[in-house]
This record gives sequence, structure tokens and C-alpha cells, in this order.
Amino acid sequence: MAKKNNVSINALEKYCKQTAPAVVEQTIPLNDEESLTFIIKPRLSLEECVRFIEDVVSEYINPKDTMVVPIAKEFIIGQNLLTYYANFTMPSNTEKAFDLVMGSFNIMNMILEHIDRNQYGMLLRAIDERIHFEQQKMVMLQEAKINQVVTEIEQFTNRMSTLFDTVDGDQMSAFITGMADMAKRQDVTPQDFAMAIANRVAKAED
Repeated sequence: MAKKNNVSINALEKYCKQTAPAVVEQTIPLNDEESLTFIIKPRLSLEECVRFIEDVVSEYINPKDTMVVPIAKEFIIGQNLLTYYANFTMPSNTEKAFDLVMGSFNIMNMILEHIDRNQYGMLLRAIDERIHFEQQKMVMLQEAKINQVVTEIEQFTNRMSTLFDTVDGDQMSAFITGMADMAKRQDVTPQDFAMAIANRVAKAED
């Protein structure tokens, strides 16, 4: 069997360094005296990639309320282009940050021209996959809650059906009349109704 010749890790590192996109400085004139200068970092680190994805997913989906905010996805992606791939700082106020992102599309297009589009495409796919995963979790959680409610209703129905098994028409009429009289009294609480039903259950089980 022929011996496998592995490529040297040092050679691979040299290749990656030689082909790595360079950091770019961009300047945009604002008026005759002022200009806007910023740095574009063409590729993110692994940690930055993970944070980029989590930023978008956490704003797009709120698992606690099972809510999705579609506009948040595009907003956070734009904000992350400015803060991760360039050296812009966004305000903590979300409305102000949103206005800044909406007014910076030309700058974001400039950033997109100089970044590693393979990595950026990988980030966008990872975001969509995470969103799909979180949405599936939410669906499964909702199904579990619905199944639990259905089970509880079935148990309650079965219990209530046995409650009146031994009750004849006159007794049923008297019971309903008694419950109606209780409902007319302002001092009767939901606990009183529950106690009346519980007493009926106890008598039926004796």
C-alpha cells in the first residue's frame, strides 16, 4: 500500500496568508471640510462568526413568546455588517440604530465589495438554518402544550361523566337549580362552585 503524503500544515498556512483578502480603508467625503473614514475587515474570526449568527437569530425569534420579527433579521444583518466587518459603533437605542442602518445602504454595499463573500454566504446560510431549527422547536413546544391541554380536557370530561352517572332527572334538575342560585349570589366565589362540584364528586364515589 502506497504511503500517503500529507500536505505540510506550514505550506497550507502560507497559502492561506498569501490568498487572504487585505484590510481596506475607505473614505467618503461629507462636505468640503469633513469626510468619513472607516476600515473594512474582509474576514471574521470563528468567535465573531458565532456572535454574528446569534445576534441575528436572538433578535428574529423570541422563543419565550413564540414570536418572530421578520424585519429584525435584515436590520441586524445590516448592523453586523457595519460593526463586525467594519469599525462602526452602533448606539444602544434600537430606534436610532435602525435609522442609521437604513441610511447606510451605500456604505454596506461598499463593505460587501471587499469582504470574503464565501464566508458571508456561509453566515447567511447558517442564520437561516438556525432560524428553521428554532422555529421547529417552537412548533414542537406548541404541539406538546396542545396535547397536554387535550389530555387534561379528556380527563376532566371523563371525571364529569362519572359525576352524574347515578343521578336521575329530578336530582339533576335540583343540582342545576342549586348551581344557578349560587351564581345569582354576589358573595359566591369560584372556589364555592369548585367545592360544590367536589362534594358532588365525593358523593358519587361513595
